[in-house]
Amino acid sequence: MNKSMCIIASVMVLAGCTTKRINVNEMSNEVVPAKEIGALGHITVSLGDQKVDYVTVRAADGKVWTQQNLGALRIASNISDKNAYGSYFQWGRGFDGHEKSDPVVEIKRLNPNNPKGLSKTGINPFYIAEKNSDFWWKNGDQYDAWEANELAKMNEINGCDPCKQLLGRAWRVPSIQEWKDVIAAEKISSFLTAYSSNLKLLPAGMRNANNGKVTNQTSVLRYWSSTAGNTGNSYLVNLSSKGLEYPAFSRGGGLSIRCIKSKN
Repeated sequence: MNKSMCIIASVMVLAGCTTKRINVNEMSNEVVPAKEIGALGHITVSLGDQKVDYVTVRAADGKVWTQQNLGALRIASNISDKNAYGSYFQWGRGFDGHEKSDPVVEIKRLNPNNPKGLSKTGINPFYIAEKNSDFWWKNGDQYDAWEANELAKMNEINGCDPCKQLLGRAWRVPSIQEWKDVIAAEKISSFLTAYSSNLKLLPAGMRNANNGKVTNQTSVLRYWSSTAGNTGNSYLVNLSSKGLEYPAFSRGGGLSIRCIKSKN
């Protein structure tokens, strides 16, 4: 794992004239939320050349989630806070350069067209396609996974989980069932309830798989799940003016990501 992605060794606070550690999980070096719903914690990481404090929350499903989008430098201050939109990931990909706000965009069908074809050490572009048959990982199926904790461990059926890559092995991209459970528990049905929930979800739009442009900001809320589908699709949360859905879409679209902790 790249050192710039490593978790900072400790979280410290000043108390009078002494420095002491508070409520820190020694295994992951983070402040863990208490058991009460809505309780907050945080984990400090290095994201590029910036130190970012990811706020975590005990959601209404009882699980610990990040309260800001992966790649965002802060929690949203309002429902249309573009500075809190974060990164846009293609399904199955980690922090490899394609997720940046201004990535290199390349019209190309990767060979092989799956994580094995990506560079594990260099910067990778955001791959777009003029034909549906050339979308990123179009040849994938429902048995594919998004579970590797670093780029070096990717293969033809398993991509790099950016939650594990950045926050540590206890974190991961949530499954579609975990998304359904937390959305039901939080009673999310609109942009307003999504933002007012413990998760503070945002309509950050998406990066288009055909042209690489970010579209539908403020009008579409989409988050990837880790659950794969057939014919190069994967499942996501989709909230728009038409309502709440959990469809399977092309893996080539760049979507927002939230992280869930495996052990709470």
